[in-house]
This record gives sequence, structure tokens and C-alpha cells, in this order.
Amino acid sequence: MDSKEKAIVSLKVGEAKQQRDVGENIARIDSETMKTIGISMGDFIEIIGKKSTAAKAVLAYPEDQGLSVIRIDGFIRKNCDVAINDFVSLRKVEVEPAKYIKLAPVDIRISVDNDFIRFVKDRLIDRPATRGDTLLITMLGHSMPFKVLDTLPRGIIKTLKTTEIEILSEPSLVVEQQNKNTYYVQIINTEDLENLNVSIGEVERIVNVITNELIIKCEIILNYRTSFKSTQITFNLRLDEATEWKNIIDKNKNIMEKKLRDIKNRLMKLLEASDIPIKIDLSQILNELIDQVVDHENFDIFDIRAEDVRVLEKRKVPKEGLRLILSQKLTFPKPIKVLDLHSSEILEKTIFEVIYNASIPEEQYSSYEGFSVGKASKSKILVLLASLGYSYPTTAIAEATGVALSLTKRLLWELKRDGLLEGAFCAGSYIESEIWPYKYGHLQENYWMITEKGIKEAEKLIRPHTQAS
Repeated sequence: MDSKEKAIVSLKVGEAKQQRDVGENIARIDSETMKTIGISMGDFIEIIGKKSTAAKAVLAYPEDQGLSVIRIDGFIRKNCDVAINDFVSLRKVEVEPAKYIKLAPVDIRISVDNDFIRFVKDRLIDRPATRGDTLLITMLGHSMPFKVLDTLPRGIIKTLKTTEIEILSEPSLVVEQQNKNTYYVQIINTEDLENLNVSIGEVERIVNVITNELIIKCEIILNYRTSFKSTQITFNLRLDEATEWKNIIDKNKNIMEKKLRDIKNRLMKLLEASDIPIKIDLSQILNELIDQVVDHENFDIFDIRAEDVRVLEKRKVPKEGLRLILSQKLTFPKPIKVLDLHSSEILEKTIFEVIYNASIPEEQYSSYEGFSVGKASKSKILVLLASLGYSYPTTAIAEATGVALSLTKRLLWELKRDGLLEGAFCAGSYIESEIWPYKYGHLQENYWMITEKGIKEAEKLIRPHTQAS
């Protein structure tokens, strides 16, 4: 039976009664609960609170029988992000033997050698864990918490004698901060590139009964040897498309594999030309792969033909600010089903006029106009975006600053190059009655947001005007 279909029960969280239960990854539940979810003493269970973790099921104390209580220690409660008297769901789970686990101490720096790794490994044998868990290791009468940073495979695993254990000396908070944006690995020679692979991790299926959609959440994992970087992508399928969910995942996996082959070929040429080891950022490569993913309509967002944005309305409105209404005509390569809100009928269309609101409220627009910066076009753009505080589309920036659109486009990319702006690519608020039909695409126009560096530059521009006034 699929793990998603296994019996699930809900129990109230209670504190571990005995000190001997603390740090051992055990959960005490009564015999009736064990029977309901189909487990025996010593089997593994998944405990689902705000997060998910695992524990070994042991029998509840006699006084807890029939009370629908699960007794777990503070570490398990932290791992599933619940408190005492909260309710958790639990079910039987099959754990995978771990090939590799990466650990780091939670709050202190330690010295690590082979003897220490063997010592920790012996105390983890047959204990369940998943990435993000905190595990308690007792040594010489003292307890030391470790954070699980990575595992192979992903999901709920258990440590065996054959499991490779890596323990970092730095505290987990330091390591996680260092790895927040980048994750570098070293490639020594062309043969090493064979160890750079992309795979599909956990897949979760959820039915939205309100929208009649099947939501597929799919983990994408890029790994090099024992180093990993992962992210999650989501597909929203109509129920009549639901049977195709496996094909959709396979198709996108093939697309990412093809892109990864192209990247590896580029790296191979670089290695052959330089004859020295190179470092690559797994985060950057993973982002490149995700950019290749096609949506469930079976065409890439770049297959949409988009005509230039048109300004339908631009005028200053008392007590409202600058009103800007924009539109864009998009032509899709095949018909898209949309709901017509006027007739409540499902229509199939290939051409859509998307109308969206890029107005600037009075408070922000007055602030911008009050800090007029003359004819300096870049300065106008920076002050405008600093006044807004949110992302804004290219055409609207040109209209609000009075700078020619062609010049605006060039200046925006120059400001991005200098680190003063960043591309946001987010949708405007649509005011047309027609529902935006394309779940994963965006308007074919860049949106821009000012960076912290850009705000500092804008403040330099604003300051002389405030002093003069």
C-alpha cells in the first residue's frame, strides 16, 4: 500500500514521562493505536505536526492506555514543530537505509576525527531521522545535539553500519548561513562530471476540492557525490489531466537532464582548456535546470507570443495618485480553457488581452514627485522605485518617469548590472474580469525592484532636495 494511503490517526501530544525515553527517538502510543495503523512494537512511525519527523513506536504506560496520547520528548516535538497538548497525525512508515548522513553540532564548535565519527555512528544505528531533525547523542555522561543537514536518500532514513557519516566541526547555524545562497563543490577532472546528476525526490499529491485540481509537489535534487541542493516545484492539474501526472514529471525530468548535459559539456571544455580544478555552485546550476521546466500545458512559457505592452490609461487622479492601466495581448500555441465570469461557461481561447493595474497610490506618487531629480534618467528611476518599495513593470516605469521606453529598458539593465536593481518578474493586479489563464507563465515584461544598494544611492539623490526645501 502506498504511504499516502496508509491509516492515519490523530493523537494528543504528551511529555515523555521517563528520562530514559529522552533522546532515543521513541514515541509511546497505546496498543489500540498500534492496531489501527497496523504496526507492532519497535516499528517506525511518521509523526506529522507543522513539520514531519519519525520515531520508533513503543508501548504506552498502563495508565495511558486508551487515552489517545502520544508521549514524545522535546527533541521529537521540535522536529515536528509542536508543543505539549497539540495534536499530531501519525502513520506507519517504511524507512530507507541511509547511504550517507551529514551532521553538524547545534550550538558549539567541535573537533572531529575518525574515532569520534565511529562513536557517533554507533549511537545512531537503527535510529530514524530525516533532513532538518535534531538528534541527541550521549557521550561520557553528557548529551550533545546534532542537526541532520543532509541524507542520501532523502525522506525518512535509518542509520546502518554501512552508512557513511560526515560530521562538520562548525555549528549548524553557521553552516546553514554559509550555505543559504550558495553551495560550492570542486570538480577536479572531466571524469568527476559523471557524479553530477539531477533526480526526482519526494512527490506529494493533493486534491483541491474547491478548484477541482490535482496539486503535484515534486522535489528536484541536484547532487554531486555526497553534496546536494534541492528545491520543490508545483504543478496544478485539472482533474481530467490527473492521470498524466507521472508523464508530466518524467517529461520535465528529461528536459532537466538534457540541460544538465549541456552544462556538463561546457564544464568539460573549461576543464580541458584550463587543466586546473574548478568550483561550481550547485544552487546556480539547479536554478538553471528549474528554468527549463515546462508546465502541464506541454509548452514552454517562451512559446507564448507576446505583443508590446500598451498604455490604456494614464492620468493623475486627485486623492488617488497616478492611474496607469496597461494591457498586453498574448497568443498561446494551443487553446487554453478559461472560465468566463460573465456567462460562467468554460471557453477555449488562444488569444488573451491581459489588462493589469500599475497605478501608484497618492502617498507614493506625491513622495516621488516631491523629490524631482531633473533630467537625470537613471536618477528618476532609482527615486521612483525607492518611493514605491515594491516591484514595478518596465512600461509603467517609463510612463511614470517620462523617460523613453527604449532608453528605460537599457537603463534598467545597467542598474541591475550595477547591483542597484533586481528583476522581480511578478504579476500585476489584474482588473479585467477574465481569469489569468496561465498558471506558470508571466507577462512577457520584466518587473523591477530596488536593492539595498539602490536605496542608498536613491537617498543620496533625495537628500540635496530635502535640504534645499
